[in-house]
Order: sequence, then structure tokens, then C-alpha cells
Amino acid sequence: MTRLWTEPTTTGMELFKRAQELPGFGEQKAQIFIALYAVVGRWARGSG
Repeated sequence: MTRLWTEPTTTGMELFKRAQELPGFGEQKAQIFIALYAVVGRWARGSG
């Protein structure tokens, strides 16, 4: 299990590095994942 889900992060770069640790994730896929993660987070706060 990657630290992405089990330990909190304090910076976007740290989250990006952890996303790259996922199987099959390289730099580009990690960037897309982080961008989508950020959009969903803003949507969830706005709809709350």
C-alpha cells in the first residue's frame, strides 16, 4: 500500500511524489491525477 492513502501530506509536491509511487503511474499520469484530485476537492467543499 502506498503512503498516498495512509499518511497525510502537507504539500502538493509531496502528494505528486506519492502518486508516482502507484503502480503504472509515471510523471504524466501523476500530474493528471493530482489535477483531478484538486478539482474534486474544490467541488466537494463548494457543494458541502
